Amino acid sequence: MERGTLDTLPSQTESAETAHDTVEDPFIFPQDRGRLTIVAAARGMYAMFLDYPHLEHDQDVLQGRAQQLIEYHLRLWPEITNDVPAYTRLFTPAFLFGYRLGNATLQEVNAEERETMVQGVRSMDNAAALIFLDQIIRDRMQEMSVKTIYELL
Repeated sequence: MERGTLDTLPSQTESAETAHDTVEDPFIFPQDRGRLTIVAAARGMYAMFLDYPHLEHDQDVLQGRAQQLIEYHLRLWPEITNDVPAYTRLFTPAFLFGYRLGNATLQEVNAEERETMVQGVRSMDNAAALIFLDQIIRDRMQEMSVKTIYELL
C-alpha cells in the first residue's frame, strides 16, 4: 500500500462519499449515514485539536487512529452496527476529513483566536468537546446549505 499524506485525502473522501451507492446500504435511514459521518468528523477534529500544533500528515497513521476508534466503539457497544465493514467505510474517511476540517477551521482565524479555540477544546472533557465540535460542523453545514460534510472544504 502506498503511503499517503493528508494532502492526498480529497480524492479518497470523494470516493467514500459515494461508497454507499455501490454497496447495499446497511443504514435504514439516510440521516443515520449523515449522523455517523458528522460524529466521525467531530472525532477527527478533536484529534487535530489535541495534536495541534504538531499535526499528523501521514494518512496511514490517521487511518490507524480511526481504526482504533472503531475497534474501541465496537468493544464499548457491539450493537453499534450490524455491518462493521460498512461502518468502517463511512467512519474512516469522515474521521480523516474531520482532521483536515479542523486544521482548515484554525487557519481561518488569527493566532489569538486560534489559541483560544485550541485551549477551549482541550479544556473540555471528551464528551463536551465532541458535542461542541459536532455542533460546529452542523452549524457550518447549515450556514453553507450543504448536505454532506465533504462539501465543507
